[in-house]
Amino acid sequence: MSFMSNVEVDKPYTWKKYKDGMCNHCLANCCKMPLEVSKADLLQMGLITEFDMDEPVRTLEKRLKKEKIIQHYRHKTELFLIRQEVNGDCFLLDPETKKCSIYNNMPQACINFPTVSSRSGFCPYLRN
Repeated sequence: MSFMSNVEVDKPYTWKKYKDGMCNHCLANCCKMPLEVSKADLLQMGLITEFDMDEPVRTLEKRLKKEKIIQHYRHKTELFLIRQEVNGDCFLLDPETKKCSIYNNMPQACINFPTVSSRSGFCPYLRN
């Protein structure tokens, strides 16, 4: 087993120190982490419209669950948990290329990763 394969998404102490260019050859393990987003993020991601911003949150939550965009809405934090595939991948991750299908419209959590994460400056890097 190579040292690169010992990285585990839910164990930040196994993560690698982030360096520029790492994402170019990564298998997108960060996209297996739970992703919580705000209503503003959903708008930026193109998953809701300006009109939806005024919709009652319970109505929006119900619709986004039905459309299989979110798994859950956390009323306490006012964040939506984006749906993950059975293998753990974010549903927005292209399974072939391992690239984000909405790269130019990513939510703040993705834009700021790994600067803002469970272990700042480190990522669950796994080379392809």
